[in-house]
Amino acid sequence: MLKLLILLIALFGFSQSDVPFKAKEEFQLDLDFKFKQRQASNASTFEPEGNRDDFDKLKYGGGPLPYLIVNLTVLKLNTDEVRIRAVDGAGEVIISRKAEISRVFPMDLGFTVDMKDRISPHEYFVYFLSNQKKEVSKIHLTIEEDGTFMVNGEIRGKF
Repeated sequence: MLKLLILLIALFGFSQSDVPFKAKEEFQLDLDFKFKQRQASNASTFEPEGNRDDFDKLKYGGGPLPYLIVNLTVLKLNTDEVRIRAVDGAGEVIISRKAEISRVFPMDLGFTVDMKDRISPHEYFVYFLSNQKKEVSKIHLTIEEDGTFMVNGEIRGKF
């Protein structure tokens, strides 16, 4: 009986299909790479030694830091793709809009140093949804610890 239960669970788990990647010909990603000064740290945060400014200067050099905004342009929509929802690795919604061809959807990802150090989210999912809010296709963005930028498992550059 236990073997049958395990077999059914295994078959059920493998029969569910994952959301397919959106074809790379159907969207365009443009990187808006800027340098921004990190805002002053909050005085109420706990610091084990020294002050936050000294820590920031040691870790980040004290000057402007690389900052990334990704602009998504949809080139083609399938008939059942009516909405776009982008979420970060922590589950926070970044974009939730009606899907439109040729419209630019900016995604503010933040400081690349923070993404590489895993201080801020380093993984993002863009889902294309049907009228019933079912995920039809997706785009998966990842920034690896070495700075490699990947889209749907393909290397697209390095920061």
